[in-house]
Amino acid sequence: VGYIPISSMLAVLSATAPTALPEPEPPSATAAAVPGLIVDTDIGGGGCRDVDDVGALGVANALADSGVVNLLGVVQNTQATNSTGVISVVQRYYSRTIPTGVYRGSGLRDLAALPYVADIVARWPSPVRNSSQAGSAVKLYRHLLAGQPDRSVAVASIGLLTNLAALFQSSADEHSELFLRRGKLC
Repeated sequence: VGYIPISSMLAVLSATAPTALPEPEPPSATAAAVPGLIVDTDIGGGGCRDVDDVGALGVANALADSGVVNLLGVVQNTQATNSTGVISVVQRYYSRTIPTGVYRGSGLRDLAALPYVADIVARWPSPVRNSSQAGSAVKLYRHLLAGQPDRSVAVASIGLLTNLAALFQSSADEHSELFLRRGKLC
């Protein structure tokens, strides 16, 4: 299992940004040109035991607020139960309702959530309090990717690569026959 630092998330986002300012286009054409973004996070309980993911979600939301990306969803790549509540609290803070998915595989060490997780979930209201209220990350990935044009979505994976590995190994479902034609790792 590998880790991708927040700087890699910014590199992915900058790789999808235009190199020169284009001429203004009609709103519908401009909206279609905004890349989609899915954040895949080990928030509150991943292998690194740090708090960078809350900041990364803040950056992703600020980019979405600025119209640089279309934040499509957030998936949690650990099984830390209450960490999903932190994702929901952050999204509620930014007044954004987006789908959330959770890793549903096996084989992960049972790491306790960091202390801030329980504090955030207890102090601030949100529609999702724990991972039992979120669906499968792989199903969410497939649903979100199937609804977007080819090569229009960036994935910022922060922490474990469990969801992406499960996605790569998944087979056809009700959303799509294939999930990836050609990918690029930055």
